[in-house]
Amino acid sequence: MKSDEDFFRKDEGPGDDGQRLLAAEVIGRVFLWVADAKTLDECGFRSIVALACVRPDLFEGATLEDLGFRAGRQRQAVWKMRRNFRQTTGF
Repeated sequence: MKSDEDFFRKDEGPGDDGQRLLAAEVIGRVFLWVADAKTLDECGFRSIVALACVRPDLFEGATLEDLGFRAGRQRQAVWKMRRNFRQTTGF
């Protein structure tokens, strides 16, 4: 894994700037989607949904329904949020 200093070095090979721009665009879409929530609670729930869609391994086998239940959301609301995330961000 690269350290922060290695990641931000300017002397990397050709095409690295394009990869960084693409990564910034993707991360920006996710942050905008999360920040578009009306309440802080909704913002946290959106963050959980985004992480569960992008990196489900971070939740040690918990399903999206399990995570929604822990957050006090009904199954339908969880799947609606997941669909909205995928439509908005392209994931």
